Amino acid sequence: MHGDIQAAAAGAGQAVTSEPRRICVVLDKGNLLRWHLWLVDSLRAQYDVFALLKADAETVRLPLSCKLAFELERLIYRIPPGAAIDRIEAEAFKAPVLCGDDESETFDIAIDCTGASNGVVQAERTLNVLFNGLPGEIGALAALLDNLSICVSIEEVERPGIWVTATPALADRRVLIRAIDTACSFAIDLIAKAVRQHPFQANARVPPSRARPPSSTAGLAYVVASLAWKANRFLSLRLADREQWSVAYRWIDGDALIVEREAEFTLLADSGRSYYADPFILRRGGRTALFMEEFSFSTMRGRIAVAFVEKDGSVSQPRPALEEDHHLSYPQVFESDGEVWMVPESGANSSIDLYRATDFPFRWRHEATLLEGAAAYDATLVHDDAGWWMLAATRLGRGTGWDRLSIFHARHLLGRWQACADNPVVLDARAARPAGAIISRFGARLRPVQDCGAYYGAAIGLWRIDRLDQNGFEQTQVAKIASDRFGVHTYNAAYGLEVVDAFGKTRGRRTATFTCESVPLIGQAANIDRPALSGFKIAPI
Repeated sequence: MHGDIQAAAAGAGQAVTSEPRRICVVLDKGNLLRWHLWLVDSLRAQYDVFALLKADAETVRLPLSCKLAFELERLIYRIPPGAAIDRIEAEAFKAPVLCGDDESETFDIAIDCTGASNGVVQAERTLNVLFNGLPGEIGALAALLDNLSICVSIEEVERPGIWVTATPALADRRVLIRAIDTACSFAIDLIAKAVRQHPFQANARVPPSRARPPSSTAGLAYVVASLAWKANRFLSLRLADREQWSVAYRWIDGDALIVEREAEFTLLADSGRSYYADPFILRRGGRTALFMEEFSFSTMRGRIAVAFVEKDGSVSQPRPALEEDHHLSYPQVFESDGEVWMVPESGANSSIDLYRATDFPFRWRHEATLLEGAAAYDATLVHDDAGWWMLAATRLGRGTGWDRLSIFHARHLLGRWQACADNPVVLDARAARPAGAIISRFGARLRPVQDCGAYYGAAIGLWRIDRLDQNGFEQTQVAKIASDRFGVHTYNAAYGLEVVDAFGKTRGRRTATFTCESVPLIGQAANIDRPALSGFKIAPI
């Protein structure tokens, strides 16, 4: 599984360091799981890795009911073997295995997954790995059973009280096995990033809250409740009043939603055979074109559609603009060198492709593949004096592609794209996946970001880009777009037009209301001057 991580990274253009390091992964001898094997194999792609197996009678382990809950999920959802929580034997490790009382070895880094190594390993750096304050997957399970977000945290023992923490996105938190798969895959990414950084870039100065270990009955009760929830949802999705995405828009005279704090948008009607999402806008030839994903319920695949939005608020019937034999969405459109270009999301094809308009807006020709063999989503391009930058959500292992941001750079649009040395630059469900074109105002650049901390498409964060170069990336959240009734995961604004998409029971509704609230600056970024949002305007036609 994760043994192919180096090849996947190379396919995405990710830099792989060749610096030799000796790493020891400390594991509980009585609880060896498949995700431990993924971790060791992923690190072996770059380092000399040893697995130290130690026995500890005080280690908190899963109660029998949770193990029974996993088996029940396998039967109900037909989950094959190979999950993160599957037990394995020590012989499965291809890396050298050490017994728990072997103190003769010394290492550059020790990665402690037990929470109780107590310095048994001689290493220059020791990284403690916790899930919601508990060592190992039991912390992730405890968070799921208590309906909490999973928090992965790493502490460098040599810098006590300084933590790096991050929240993984969960595609299906109601199936415990799949949610733990995702959380463990995410943790492997975070551990690898902490290993590369010396010292790592901490983002918290207090230890994460400690979860309660699961009770003897919690696992089975959770599975039963989740099964009932899924059955109800299965039925509701087949009713007329189902939940779906819809595009919403509004003309404005100047101040954007960022300033007004609350605004009402008009919902674009659909036929009932498909829905619309991911709106982008481009004005050309005196008309404003609205590009969007059109997802067909019959083909279960998206294509790119386009409509014209008139100043009186009317919208023409959307027409197909681009269709492939794989899913397309998130149609970022832009002008450069007198041409109109589009980079739609085509993660299903493991590529990021560039199209050029031959007869705007309905005819497009494939011009180049910018990245090939990359599981990348919602690529967003921006140009500055240094050249072109591409910010895209990437996925490795059993991750979601909602919580991992990678950045690529090229001097020219059609040039060779190179990965940022620090990819993935962001590991966080609330701060990674792009949600619209970069907004440049007052010398600052704001990045709309999908906030998937609660669920996919829950809200949009507006993050100011503080640093963007080939060696790294920094950003600060300044605002959040949300609704008390709908989800939202795309925001764009230009030419006096604002567009968003709304998730929920939108069919038959004419309007949707969204709010934008400022976010207090916290942590290290608090010393950075924040550009005033007051007066933020969208240039009228």
